[in-house]
Amino acid sequence: MRNIDISECGQIICDGIITLKRLVESDVTEEYVSWLNNPKVSQFLECRFNSHSIASTKRYIAKLAKQDSSELIFGIYIEDGHKHIGNIKIGPINIFHKHAPVGLIIGAISEWGKGYASRSIRLVTEYSISHLGLESLNAGCYSQNIGSCKSFLKAGWKLTGKITSHWCDSSGNRSDELIFSFKKPKEIRLPDCGGITLIGSGMPMYTVATQLRDAGKSVLLIFSPRHYDDLAIAKLRALGCEILVTQDLNSEESALDKLKNFSRLCLCFGPAWILSEQVLEIFGSRIFNFNGIPIPDYLGGAHFTWQILNRDLTGGAYIQQITNKIDRGMVVDFEDYTLPRDCRIPADYYKYNDERAISFLRSFIERHVFQGAPVRESSSQPDWANYSYFPRLSTIKCGWIDWGWLGREIEDFCNAFDDPYSGAMTTVNGRVVTLKKVLLREGKYFHPYCHGLVIYDDIRLIRVAVKGGFLEITLSNIVVAGSDSFPTRGDRLVTPASKLEESFEKVTYNAQGIA
Repeated sequence: MRNIDISECGQIICDGIITLKRLVESDVTEEYVSWLNNPKVSQFLECRFNSHSIASTKRYIAKLAKQDSSELIFGIYIEDGHKHIGNIKIGPINIFHKHAPVGLIIGAISEWGKGYASRSIRLVTEYSISHLGLESLNAGCYSQNIGSCKSFLKAGWKLTGKITSHWCDSSGNRSDELIFSFKKPKEIRLPDCGGITLIGSGMPMYTVATQLRDAGKSVLLIFSPRHYDDLAIAKLRALGCEILVTQDLNSEESALDKLKNFSRLCLCFGPAWILSEQVLEIFGSRIFNFNGIPIPDYLGGAHFTWQILNRDLTGGAYIQQITNKIDRGMVVDFEDYTLPRDCRIPADYYKYNDERAISFLRSFIERHVFQGAPVRESSSQPDWANYSYFPRLSTIKCGWIDWGWLGREIEDFCNAFDDPYSGAMTTVNGRVVTLKKVLLREGKYFHPYCHGLVIYDDIRLIRVAVKGGFLEITLSNIVVAGSDSFPTRGDRLVTPASKLEESFEKVTYNAQGIA
């Protein structure tokens, strides 16, 4: 819940898109009253059982505007606070148990379906927890009120119950009530002093290290030998970072001792080890992993290769607590986004995701390390019951082209094993051929017997017949093992059946050729 501004007096709450303003009598207009009397607007509200006027509505608002009122009603405004489109109410507030119900109405029908309800719910949720000191909130919806149900779920609330046949709807039929609730997120406060540990590798980690050192913070970076990068580490040493390279962080006593001086916070960026209970205890609850994928999807390995194969442009940046339950710690901050359509190969995915990750991580460090804000459990947690898993891949073992696929499928496959990996593979005249920067030209029909046949070549490129068109590959992106020559007209690109069968076998992790 970021980018929320709450005034000191609690009369105005805004997020840059909508403004919530504590209502007073002068805010009651003919249009406002018309919402209450409109059967389409009030069909799921109890106000439908009464007729409303300017006078009766003003009396109601005056009662809630009193200083000692246990209910707070806010008008929902858009267009820089000038257009009143609905209301949202907190209360009656139970000061002993620290909870309250929330109800809302979007009265302007022209503004339905634009996300204003869920935004309003997020704002009053943050206000209720942070400024009113409430521990939980609840709301009830008619089961037919799909719009309200979706809004509460989108705002991070949970569906926690149902009361069967609880209401009488506008048609006189009995209706279930769905119960939604929100509980105060868990908070983790970082100590005011102490060093910070970063574990893993990659540009986002190096950027965080630089940000912390520029602010004078003590930083320890831990690498496994396979993540060791001479140039990057030389630069980090020059910044004043402490560097530790270890084969196994869990078993090296000197490494564990050093961690105790850098235990204010630990951020991991794809650590090489499943961290032991002993490591977790050093940091308490203050150890997190950064995931640059849209979890809970694509857990496993070779994330971007799998996404390209699936033509999936979803992106995500997640910070998740590390616990003894692997990959199941709570998410404390996240950002979802869509990658641009010109992202075609893993190198594109890495570049764009790194840019988003760096911005996201800078903000996280600014809030929680420099400004001292507590780290909170996110209102939205992954649905672990429906996660998707894709295993690690080895380019050498898995990157073999099946010429029986559609042309677009072969193009996607070649893209998926492109830079920074070695490329997709096939053979020509018994030699292994590696292909990159493959481009499909769709349209022309070729019989299946033609698939894989080189139908054209010149000094720049070759064209290979596939199902649905032909592949165009420049010679600079073709490598024939043990030869300086290239495939020419009449040659056939063939992948042995044994290689295709092997490519579907489960990959055992090793340090070479991982896609």
